[in-house]
Amino acid sequence: MDSASLVRQWLRYAIANQGLAEYRVKAGDFFGAKLALARGEVRRAAAALLRSAQDPQEAAQVMHDEARKHWQRDLPLIGFDECAVLYTRTRTWQDCARAIDPSLPVVQPLLEWD
Repeated sequence: MDSASLVRQWLRYAIANQGLAEYRVKAGDFFGAKLALARGEVRRAAAALLRSAQDPQEAAQVMHDEARKHWQRDLPLIGFDECAVLYTRTRTWQDCARAIDPSLPVVQPLLEWD
């Protein structure tokens, strides 16, 4: 997918995330709203970064570096909400970076519990 298409897609997703956050707030799900807002913020930032980049690979590396900054090994019971928001931001940065360059390694795997 070309850069302009990715920028448009991420901006559409960010608008959808904003709408979802508003819906979640009305439903009383403030945690779900925080997660939706986190995804939207990252997608807007990723779109701006890619739009302004001369080299999409460099933009992908910056996004990948952002994902590495906030890597979560596990989501603890104490401070769960804050860690979950960071996890969501990390996964979104990673997904944006890997949309540009799928060969980038996974930084934040899906966390699964048995």
